[in-house]
Amino acid sequence: VGSDETSVKVKGQTDWIWVWQSQSASFISYEQSRGYASIIKNFPKGFKSSTLVSDALSAQLKTPAQKHQPCVAHMLR
Repeated sequence: VGSDETSVKVKGQTDWIWVWQSQSASFISYEQSRGYASIIKNFPKGFKSSTLVSDALSAQLKTPAQKHQPCVAHMLR
């Protein structure tokens, strides 16, 4: 499962668009937080049977997953 988040300004407030993607589905969520609570709100059990690929944001590394893989594109920046 690949995961990333990006900021968006709405009425002067910074909010977040979160995206999770597997080989068969994409899930997009609009959140007011970049924190762990936003992940668990959408995926309460995390990804215990999957490898979670992320930019290594602490909230993503805290998410339950079978394995964690740093995103190569983020590592090369």
